[in-house]
Amino acid sequence: MACVNQLSDAWDQNGLAMDQAHDDKTASEQDKAEFLTCMVENVRDYAIFLLDAGGTIRSWNKAAEVMKGFTAMDAIGSHLGLLYTDEDREAGRPQHNLALAAENGTYQEETWRRKKDGGRFWAMIELIAIKNPDGELKGFCKITRDIGVRKSLMEQLAAEKERAQVTLGAIGEAVISVDTNGKVDYLNATAERLTGWRSADALGRPFSEVFHAVDEVSGESQEHQLITWLQHGRLTPQNSPAVLLGRDGTQYAIEDTATAICLPDGQTAGGVIVFRDVTASRQQQRATAYRAAHDALTGLVNRSEFENRLQRSLEHASHGHFAGALLFMDLDQFKIVNDACGHQAGDRLLNQLAAVYLGKIRDRDTLARLGGDEFALIADHCSLEEAYAIANKILQATRDFQFVCKDRIFKVGVSIGLVSFDETVRNIQELLQLADHACYAAKAKGRGQIVCQRPGETAAAQRKDDIDWPSRLGDAMRQGRLQLHYQPIVDASGASGLRYEVLVRLADPHEGVILPERFLPAAERHALMPTIDRWVIEQVLHWLEANPAHAEKLELCVINLSPTTLMDESFLAHVAGLLPQFRIGAEKLCFEVTESAVVADMRKSLAMVDGLHAIGCKVSLDHFGKGMASFQHLKRLPADFVKIDTELVSAVTHSAVDEEMVKSVNDIAHLMGKKTIALCVEDQATADVLSRIGIDYVQGHWIAPPAALAGSVH
Repeated sequence: MACVNQLSDAWDQNGLAMDQAHDDKTASEQDKAEFLTCMVENVRDYAIFLLDAGGTIRSWNKAAEVMKGFTAMDAIGSHLGLLYTDEDREAGRPQHNLALAAENGTYQEETWRRKKDGGRFWAMIELIAIKNPDGELKGFCKITRDIGVRKSLMEQLAAEKERAQVTLGAIGEAVISVDTNGKVDYLNATAERLTGWRSADALGRPFSEVFHAVDEVSGESQEHQLITWLQHGRLTPQNSPAVLLGRDGTQYAIEDTATAICLPDGQTAGGVIVFRDVTASRQQQRATAYRAAHDALTGLVNRSEFENRLQRSLEHASHGHFAGALLFMDLDQFKIVNDACGHQAGDRLLNQLAAVYLGKIRDRDTLARLGGDEFALIADHCSLEEAYAIANKILQATRDFQFVCKDRIFKVGVSIGLVSFDETVRNIQELLQLADHACYAAKAKGRGQIVCQRPGETAAAQRKDDIDWPSRLGDAMRQGRLQLHYQPIVDASGASGLRYEVLVRLADPHEGVILPERFLPAAERHALMPTIDRWVIEQVLHWLEANPAHAEKLELCVINLSPTTLMDESFLAHVAGLLPQFRIGAEKLCFEVTESAVVADMRKSLAMVDGLHAIGCKVSLDHFGKGMASFQHLKRLPADFVKIDTELVSAVTHSAVDEEMVKSVNDIAHLMGKKTIALCVEDQATADVLSRIGIDYVQGHWIAPPAALAGSVH
């Protein structure tokens, strides 16, 4: 433009260089005109020429010749329309543009221009009106620049930007970019949907206004790390998962990543955040975590989580922070309801009673269902007297409780063992054993009782009749009152095959048949289980040899091993010595161990399993799947069968989470070459779900209740 202004000044002072005489110019004016003429002639990037008031070309520089292909001889004397395309001339564009320049003093545009050879180029042009001081139009100065390269680059950039925006708009993740001041300059469609902001409304607004995130735990607003980076040059770690609050109040659990946009010279040009809605997966995680810690039937804390919380309570107590108490509660006469009305009725009773118990405890207390008809309570910050008062409330509430089924009213009782703890108690197992002893003593006193126990008291004081079990069990084995029962394990697909698990019952002349839940814990405490386990194996082998037709059809006989036996290094040698004495294939025998027993000493467990495999026997992992760590245990233990935990199986018909967990256990077990067995199948609906999942075998009272192994050898 400086060049143009100078040309205009020269015209005003000297007139048209081609028509006006030079006689009256001073030497300085001549020098100035020569300088301007030289400059215009030697400019290479701009075509510069003059027009008269009618649009006829009066001058033509060298750049114009190169750019347009017309020589000065071709151009000078021709009308401006020579340089326009045919379409523009037909539309009257030359006259229109001259008129606008004359009216407004200048006219600018970017458009196509014609070359002599008919070709076109993209040009930036400016027409400048040249007038006398009195406003009379004398002519025009025309400046043209070939901007084809720049135009091409701009179009490429625009195309790249369009492709980038189309791509960002199509991806599932939300994308927001900001400038160096933290102001929003772009949102893709997903970001619009999640934030509730239209892109047009969000542009230029502060990032924190559009992306309003709060801490998932505290609910407090979070300053995003992208903004702290732009403002302070450092990242601020997020303390917990974030929740995005949409403009309409909708909440989304999100995961995000952010990065600064850095130029080649190291300067920051803004930043980008990419985030996605993980509400469903986070809900699934919470549901899975909840399920891993809670009983599917009652919603109470389960055994695993209960023991974790008890451990934390003991740790707090060990630092002198507080004293507390532990209550073990075992229902009385519960079996009557199960036998009379079925297990589903029993489940309803447990669910109702759990709700009653929750109404009798403090908010800070932890009530758990340990399994079956056993409950437990952790009472933190609680003296023995206060704990006894809570136990009394539970006892009385149980006495007042009535369960109606099939037009009958059932009443149950509860026996409660109560143990206090403080900083002197360091061992969770000791505390659990004390509570168990106290609960057993409450039953022995006539049921419906509360027995208090303090750490440090002797086992004899805890439960006097406990010392009778060694002699009672010894007599039972010698007198043939330990009996073998079996429960079938059937193919879930309906295929035939003889498979079962061997169970033990105690026939007492005074009490009748005693279930293993009654005497096996005492046997474990008195280190009798290795003897009982050896006795069971010998009895099974004798019975099978005495029944060869049965043994021939038998595919699998599952025999339980106690945690103590699993750690007994002499047991493997005992089994290896027994097998050659009988004509029973070792591959028909499967020894079952619990996951918790295996984890207690993985090294010894692996040695035992490897040894059993070496002599031809199989191994089953019982009660599998209570925790997510189970899969890690399964990787390390070369079991042949996996028995899926009762709590998972019992909930598959009414819990999508449990069904998915059972499916996961089944899929992973199959991936590792193991067969799966589902425990506690109590109805057709459960069996149908398990069959659909692809479980190999099922076992439970609905399939077939335990029955005596006829003609067992003593």
